Amino acid sequence: MSKATTIENVALLAILSTPHEANDDKNVLSANEHVISETIEETRKDEEMMQNKLLALDRIAKEIREQASELQRSRQFFGSLLSEICQPQGG
Repeated sequence: MSKATTIENVALLAILSTPHEANDDKNVLSANEHVISETIEETRKDEEMMQNKLLALDRIAKEIREQASELQRSRQFFGSLLSEICQPQGG
């Protein structure tokens, strides 16, 4: 259930509930508490999922930086070798 749907359910429940007795009030409050608890749990799960995605993105960024650094070192190494090879002999 999405958060928007949950909030709509709470609003609809509040509008349609016309308690005539204290017991009805308790039922409405209980239903509202249940919906709020579900919303809190969904939000907690969403937060956990986003944290996991953030950690994964951090690992990807770290790997990209490491790969870029290795490529730069290789490029410098082969560039210097190529310079040595291309130098005129006996100059």
